Amino acid sequence: MKLPNADKATVPGEKLLGYLLRPDKLGGKGGFFALLGYTESNWQELEAALKGHALTGDVLGVEPTDWRPIYVVVGTMIGPSRSSNVRSVWIVTPGEGVPRLITAYPQR
Repeated sequence: MKLPNADKATVPGEKLLGYLLRPDKLGGKGGFFALLGYTESNWQELEAALKGHALTGDVLGVEPTDWRPIYVVVGTMIGPSRSSNVRSVWIVTPGEGVPRLITAYPQR
């Protein structure tokens, strides 16, 4: 199964710069994305890669919530320096149908 409306997926800028690429998170997600070749200076490339991941990855599961479903997507992400298996989590607001990134991290 693919992420519904993946072609319309959005990645909030604050999610990239304020969370996934934060230098103080170098031991965690920031470090993982740095290994792939993403930094604060090329955050637009990570945004594009995550949108591509939404399009090409497979939905591993859907977690229903009281308000909206959360989709877990898995697949390979090719970065500027290397590639890795990535798990991303997307929320789709009913009525809008637009997936919005919640988080992304290495798939183990």
